[in-house]
Amino acid sequence: MIDKDILLSKSVPSFKSKEAIVITFNNVPYYDKRNILFRFQVVIATDYKNTYTIFNYDRIDNPGYGNIGYAEPDGEVSCTPYKSFNLNGNTLSTSSNVGKPGKFVFLLTNCTNDREFIPYGQSYGDRFANEGDSSSTCFSSFSKRFPLFSTANRSQVCINSNGFITVDNSNTDTRASLTSYYSVLVPFNYDLKSYGRDILYRSTTQQNILSMIDKDILLSKSVPSFKSKEAIVITFNNVPYYDKRNILFRFQVVMATDYKNTYTIFNYDRIDNPGYGNIGYAEPDGEVSCTPYKSFNLNGNTLTTSSNVGKPGKFVFLLTNCTNDKEFIPYGQSYGDRFANEGDSSSTCFSSFSKRFPLFSTANRSQVCINSNGFITVDNSNTDTRASLTSYYSVLVPFNYDLKSYGRDILYRSTTQQNILNMIDTDISLSKSAPSFKSKEAIVITFNNVPYYDKRNILFRFQVVIATDYKNTYTIFNYDRIDNPGYDNIGYAEPDGEVSCTPYKRFILNGNKLTTSSNVGKPGKFVYLLTNCTNNREFIPYGQSYGDSFANEGDSSSTCFSSFSKRFPLFSTTNRSQVCISSNGYITVDQSVTDTKASLTSYYSVLVPFNFDMKSRGKDILYRSTTDQNTLMLIDRNIGLLHSQKNTTSSFKSKEAIIVTFNNVPYYNNRNMIFRYQVVIATDYKNTYSPAAIQDHPYN
Repeated sequence: MIDKDILLSKSVPSFKSKEAIVITFNNVPYYDKRNILFRFQVVIATDYKNTYTIFNYDRIDNPGYGNIGYAEPDGEVSCTPYKSFNLNGNTLSTSSNVGKPGKFVFLLTNCTNDREFIPYGQSYGDRFANEGDSSSTCFSSFSKRFPLFSTANRSQVCINSNGFITVDNSNTDTRASLTSYYSVLVPFNYDLKSYGRDILYRSTTQQNILSMIDKDILLSKSVPSFKSKEAIVITFNNVPYYDKRNILFRFQVVMATDYKNTYTIFNYDRIDNPGYGNIGYAEPDGEVSCTPYKSFNLNGNTLTTSSNVGKPGKFVFLLTNCTNDKEFIPYGQSYGDRFANEGDSSSTCFSSFSKRFPLFSTANRSQVCINSNGFITVDNSNTDTRASLTSYYSVLVPFNYDLKSYGRDILYRSTTQQNILNMIDTDISLSKSAPSFKSKEAIVITFNNVPYYDKRNILFRFQVVIATDYKNTYTIFNYDRIDNPGYDNIGYAEPDGEVSCTPYKRFILNGNKLTTSSNVGKPGKFVYLLTNCTNNREFIPYGQSYGDSFANEGDSSSTCFSSFSKRFPLFSTTNRSQVCISSNGYITVDQSVTDTKASLTSYYSVLVPFNFDMKSRGKDILYRSTTDQNTLMLIDRNIGLLHSQKNTTSSFKSKEAIIVTFNNVPYYNNRNMIFRYQVVIATDYKNTYSPAAIQDHPYN
């Protein structure tokens, strides 16, 4: 009798039951209304291979909850049959799928909706993850040789019930982040709740399973050959949304490796909500010299119908993929890198480099400091959001924006490793202005997907290399991901007076094209000489190493000194008591003056090479008197230029000089309007000359 009913289904050519279960609900009433009745029967029949069910409906006085269907979510099968028959509770006794009103036949061992999941269940060695809302389950039953994702020797893999997998770190967040300190694989992510026995996992080296996995991986056209040696299989088997148990998610994640490369397979079968839209992976701990793509840009609404390998619901990705790398110099703890401090506008200083290292043109530096906002300062720690190319500190700005480090995303080291230096030299040699260069020491700083301070999906990945042969210093900027053009102040400056020239302050790079443009022919790569003085106006050498002192900082400040001979005529008069420097650009004799504007008709003696309302920030106005013969010879050469223009000869020989340098002093309320010039007053104790050098700053 049962077989006769089952054979009413056109999809069943033949069937012979060997055993059956018959359950009859014979006019069972509604819980508080005995006149509302329900009479139906359920038959479950098997031939010990396949199992069918028959639903017979006779009286249904209320359509019920509308959840007619079946499920086998305990992980004991490698597929899950249809969950809902989509039957209308109002027409159960009058409709049918086999032509007889009130009768329905279904195959319970039906796997037609399976996405070719890798077989799973306890019979395959699977274990069940912990139940709970935002629970985490960690395991370490895999080989230390397994790269996860590009890094071997991992301690554990942790499954978060909300759909994602972390490496080494257990995580109970609801939402996975692709920009945090932890390595993560996100096949899907939503606020899910495991009720037990619905999340399964195992590692395996079974050859028949690996062969099935390899078959899936080889669906990818970018994989010519691959033979798995070990795999991890994790199955989310109809895990529900945390407060709605009829919203279900069924998908499987496979990670397979040949101990060199690691692939992942995503199989999607049922996705009732598109989730958080953060499908992808990341390995931000600095253990690799590249960072794989962070987001796969998959549409949560089409996961079960789309594919990147031609099979709906199936996706294959290479987790050791470095195709987006801009040829970064290798970095990570395995290369000796340390992690910078986390935080918003944080600063991390280090001094693990040689005193011979010119930074940028000056050796004997005390420290290099990394600001989490993207720039590097020398000697001075700085926590400003925005770097200034016109301040008192030496600064290198490969990029600058308001960034926030979450830890383990900014790495740094100094190195003398020859293989690393060779790689650096190869990059530097790309510049036509560097015919030959052999690095002896380098500093490598990597910003590895550091996010914008309040939007963690806006990321910045770039690397700065500073390399020296102890004579010249070059920098390499490598850009990989720049989600916003930033503050447009890329460049460098060394305004502390330790060099006789100031390199170009601004590279005039377009923040929107950093990853696609180049000055050496490789997109995303730029090479610059930091000891470049091509814009120098032949200043007389200055700086503390030449005996210079710094003038007082402040707006309209004055600094007086008397470290010169009484024989020095200033300007036609000897026995002067002092020379005073106004921060507004002029020099007075004997009288200290703090006026904004110098007067050429007042009571005081004054020399005005330039005059404007300027404000010294400290270390930007330098002065000294000198009798150094080498310096005096340079000065005499400048004075001789006057006579060459007049076609006369010069017999002037300086015996003493005063040198005052205004080294990028800014306008009092606009720090990007700056002024750099030098005043020399030289005498042979009879005549006094003043050869002045003026530099037009690029910003003016």
